Amino acid sequence: MKNTNFLFTIISLVFLYVTGFAAERGIIAGLVTETQTGEKLAGVNVQIEGTMLGASSDVNGNFIIYNVPPGIYTVRATMVGHLSARLKDIQVLANRKVNIVFELEETVINFDPLIVSANKMEKHLDSTPNSVSIISAPEIQRRHAFRVDQVLETIPGVNFVRDQVNIRGSTGFTIGAANRTLLLLDGVPVMASDTGEFNWDLLPVLDIEKIEVVKGAGSALWGTAALGGVINILTKSPSEKGKIQVRMMAGQYGDVRYEQWKWTNKPLRFGRADVSYSKRFGPIGLRLSVGRHESTGYSEVSDFKRMNFTGKFIYNFKNGSTWTFYSAYNQRNESIFVGWDDPQHPFQVKPSNRNSGGKMNMANIYTKYNWILSPKAALKFRVSYLMTLMGNQYIQTADFNPARGLGAEIQGDLLPFSDLDFTYGCEFKWDTGSTKYFGDHQGYTIGLYGQAEYRLRENLRFTPGLRYDRYKLINGMSQSLLSPRIGINFKPFSSTVLRASAGSGFRAATIAERYLNFENNSVIVEANPELKAETSWSYDVGVRQYISKNWYFEIGAFRNDFDNLIEIDLNQSQIEFAKDIRVSVRFQNLQTARIEGIELTTSGHWWHDRLRLNATATIIEHEDLETHTPLTYRPNVIAHINPSLSIESFELHADYRYASRIEAVKLYYYDDRVPQKVWNFRLIYHLANLDFQLAVNNAFDYYYTQIERTMGKIRNFTVGITGEF
Repeated sequence: MKNTNFLFTIISLVFLYVTGFAAERGIIAGLVTETQTGEKLAGVNVQIEGTMLGASSDVNGNFIIYNVPPGIYTVRATMVGHLSARLKDIQVLANRKVNIVFELEETVINFDPLIVSANKMEKHLDSTPNSVSIISAPEIQRRHAFRVDQVLETIPGVNFVRDQVNIRGSTGFTIGAANRTLLLLDGVPVMASDTGEFNWDLLPVLDIEKIEVVKGAGSALWGTAALGGVINILTKSPSEKGKIQVRMMAGQYGDVRYEQWKWTNKPLRFGRADVSYSKRFGPIGLRLSVGRHESTGYSEVSDFKRMNFTGKFIYNFKNGSTWTFYSAYNQRNESIFVGWDDPQHPFQVKPSNRNSGGKMNMANIYTKYNWILSPKAALKFRVSYLMTLMGNQYIQTADFNPARGLGAEIQGDLLPFSDLDFTYGCEFKWDTGSTKYFGDHQGYTIGLYGQAEYRLRENLRFTPGLRYDRYKLINGMSQSLLSPRIGINFKPFSSTVLRASAGSGFRAATIAERYLNFENNSVIVEANPELKAETSWSYDVGVRQYISKNWYFEIGAFRNDFDNLIEIDLNQSQIEFAKDIRVSVRFQNLQTARIEGIELTTSGHWWHDRLRLNATATIIEHEDLETHTPLTYRPNVIAHINPSLSIESFELHADYRYASRIEAVKLYYYDDRVPQKVWNFRLIYHLANLDFQLAVNNAFDYYYTQIERTMGKIRNFTVGITGEF
């Protein structure tokens, strides 16, 4: 009987905590307007700090937060393109409604936005111990990028080698068979289950609310593949008012500089069109989009046709809980440039490679339920499915079956005390891949994680975390890994933020890396099923200093130590300059490697927001510690400068992107290599709900290569129009 009474007491205490220790609740209601115009703002996120309770403003700027326990609170309002606002000492009484009013100031750059990727909970950028960069929808729209990867190129420390993303040099180039950066869509992994490849065409740029890039090992929260960092693409929520967005862009490549380089007399053109519709119907929100992207390419065998469809459905419950369903489908059919014929004809391939091509169909589905248990506790449930059907890029008669990834996650968020937040959860992923080039293979990963944020003082935060992962390949090897993490955030002054973090990361080898085994006229790929998981320790320190409310600079230092780094072991049977080369490729574990460096960033706007500047430089040292040679396909310096000028309805933008000469490559190491130095210019004209754009990309027609014998994009001209109705 005593045991029964004790159990009853424990259950009663848990129930009282979950229900907020109060049966009677109050309501916080209010209005959100814009400071400059007085316009009522829809879609503003209003949150009671220190709780899970919040709401979104409707088409008339009104919001209501139900079931608020009696007490005194601070309420925060945030919206992309506006400075956050806070109201303190809001007293809530039982069975009473309190009314408040927010006025949000419009801004070009939100210096301290909310982020979710660093902690799996919403936190302000200035309170995280990680190095995080963000680009939001207004800035993305001003860049008029065709694809997501073109947006990411402007983020500090990020550069691309062909289609492979590098955060501070973490990946290099692995022929699309793996990546050391974890790509997320709304917090859901979207990497192909067999190759770990990204598909930058999975969603249109028009659908993006913001992109968060967390630098350094992120496996303590996110598990495998977060070895060098995490990219989280967050999609837009349905708008309060019915809204149609249209974006159409078209362009043409210029003539090559030398007559002998010319390979066709046909005009080389490209274009993209996207349309989306968004609206809320009471508690139901809906967003749909469709897009098409085509190009003749700027070289022989580089044409493509791409289509994508996306849909997002949200249901909001009165207690703040939400249910979300998202789906995306992308179809790609493209030729693949595998290397020029000879330096005298750099835009042409050998006759044997003129039929090189590939196609991909990708479908992504997820559903989430965010369940608000109480003002202090919430559970999040997620089920996701990713299907990739890929055709071989070398042999068009390839026999590929769909690669499938099934994922599930339960995450708990708990605010037990005013100075402590805790996030915990369990994640499961099942991967399958089957082709005649690597056989039929299946594997799964189970991860358990927990992370706390303890506020030692108002200006000092301590963040420890730990994750355990068990990776098992059916009828193959298995591995268990622990990924700890620790971080400190300190604000000695209101305008200064200091941060430091250390953490472990890992990446299990993909099915393609382990088992890919085929041969054609020029390439032999050998399987290596005994590949171990890559592991790393990442260290990062930094300071962000606000010079004024419109201007800041940030400096950071980082170091990544890698063990069992998976790189391509490549042997050549010939090295004569003008002859075909027969290459043997095998993935293998290196013993140790190191990447370290510093990163400088500044951003500001002046002269009543007319003049803006974003500038960043990342200086990297990288080394294979066994051979004391540089790692391949990694520049030592990455820099980006983006000045812009706004005068009434006109905006003029310039983008300069620099990447130093790559020191080490795997193939054709005797070819000349040069740094990447590219200038882009854009002119934007705003007219009512329309934006008109003219652009010149690679304006000075600079010729460079990222990988051997593949020329970067030549000068091209684009026109575009974006409208919202």
